Amino acid sequence: MLAFDKKTQYISICILTGIIGLFYFLTMRDGHNWGGDFSMYIQHAKNISEGKPYGDTGYIFNPSHPFLGPKTYPPVFPFLLVPVYLVSGLDLQAMKLIPIVLFLFSLFTIYLNFKDKLSFYSLCLIIGALGFNYFFWDFKDNILSDLPFLFFSYTFFYLAEKTYNAQKSLKRVTILCLFTGFFLYLSYGTRTIGFVLLPSVLLYDFFQHKKFSIKGILIVSFFIIFLLFQNLLLQNEGSYFDLFYFDHRIIIAVQNNLKIKYCL
Repeated sequence: MLAFDKKTQYISICILTGIIGLFYFLTMRDGHNWGGDFSMYIQHAKNISEGKPYGDTGYIFNPSHPFLGPKTYPPVFPFLLVPVYLVSGLDLQAMKLIPIVLFLFSLFTIYLNFKDKLSFYSLCLIIGALGFNYFFWDFKDNILSDLPFLFFSYTFFYLAEKTYNAQKSLKRVTILCLFTGFFLYLSYGTRTIGFVLLPSVLLYDFFQHKKFSIKGILIVSFFIIFLLFQNLLLQNEGSYFDLFYFDHRIIIAVQNNLKIKYCL
């Protein structure tokens, strides 16, 4: 089978990603579907741009029905929308470019993560299958944080692996830990579920070294620093713990619905 050097592989992946990107840009649809999450992200970006309180969105949170949505959303994605809002205002088409571009970057980071584990042909097939997948193509017209989260999390995976494999100077290791901690924060700051990456890296560190290494401690320390900076900069009240709210009336309502549906 024909082998390609690294430079040729990089160029080929960039061309493939560029073709996917062109297809996405040419097939963008006007407007937006009827939902609430995208409007919250835009309102957060608007508040940041205009110097208003981050959580001043007009959304009235109902603690008895928390699944509708939290009081506020994590701030990283709204910050990404700020430059677009400042330049173009409430331009939905321009805002859609942010998730699309980051999705294209995520395809390249997927290649970086697996280039030493899978063959080049397999990676081209995987990236092509992801890029031209109907779900991702359809999802591209949503101003949501899912695709940015994909990019930040896969970049974190790549940097974490490079960090733990680094055997060079302390300065280089510290810089790698800084960027790894930063992308760990970006993952969490984009979607709260990204917090699971923190115990994941700690468990990996512990099982690899039978203790917490200096690399793991540095990564977590930098993550905490960025998180503290976010909390100082923004008063972000997500109210995600309200999702665990329990009311016995919910059980009764479910039972009644089952009786009606199945004639019990």
